[in-house]
Amino acid sequence: MTARPRCGNDPRAQLTPGDRAAVANFRAFLTARAEEKKTVSDLDAARAALKPFEIISGFVGRLEAFEAAVRANERAGAEARRLGAPDPAPTTRATVLHEAANLIEARQDRLDAEERAEFDDLDHETVLQGVAVRDMAKHLRHLAAEESK
Repeated sequence: MTARPRCGNDPRAQLTPGDRAAVANFRAFLTARAEEKKTVSDLDAARAALKPFEIISGFVGRLEAFEAAVRANERAGAEARRLGAPDPAPTTRATVLHEAANLIEARQDRLDAEERAEFDDLDHETVLQGVAVRDMAKHLRHLAAEESK
């Protein structure tokens, strides 16, 4: 009686370490491909939502450059994961909120400085805008603190 060839569907079959590594690599490949497809579909949805803004000069070119960069980044990340590179440290929502607060407040500070340089003072609209922006920055920092708890 001839022995049947080994079959992965046979519950009695034992996978070798090489077989397990091949299965793990293929699973990682499929996971990376699924993540890339999700990102691409998210980009397609964003493009559809931004379609009305294509009349803005240069907008389409910048959007396409951004999409290309995101896709290249996804491919590079998938390849790095496939090769076993460690994932970058995760960014927490609190970190992102705190950074956003710093950025919008710094932008408002620059606008205030520009207006002071040009007019030696701030008009009431700029003062009100500054109050609103700094209040939003404070709110974002509060949300960041809540996330960190």
